[in-house]
Amino acid sequence: MIFTMVKKKPAGSFPAQADEIVREEALKIARAAQAPGQSREETKLIAKGIAKGIAEYKKQENIRQRERARLQRKLKSAGNAAVQNPDPRPIAAPSIPSFNRLPGLAAAGIFPSR
Repeated sequence: MIFTMVKKKPAGSFPAQADEIVREEALKIARAAQAPGQSREETKLIAKGIAKGIAEYKKQENIRQRERARLQRKLKSAGNAAVQNPDPRPIAAPSIPSFNRLPGLAAAGIFPSR
């Protein structure tokens, strides 16, 4: 029997087809931003970084989406009571002191009065 080594992708990774599409898009972006005199290797490294950034963004977006779904399920199971009246206390806007200095400046004689 011949056994072949098959690399297993970690759980939650992209399918091979989606991964290839991300790599192609990253290479297009890297080529569009390519500086004069930049070697192919440098462009490939930049494309690799862009693909890594896209993958990280997609992971974070999936995490956010799961959190939103979890919150929706929680609110739905609570009978939407929290949505109708989340907090009985009104939210007060922070008070910002008003520093109107024009009357003081006019009194000091900086602005002539009419």
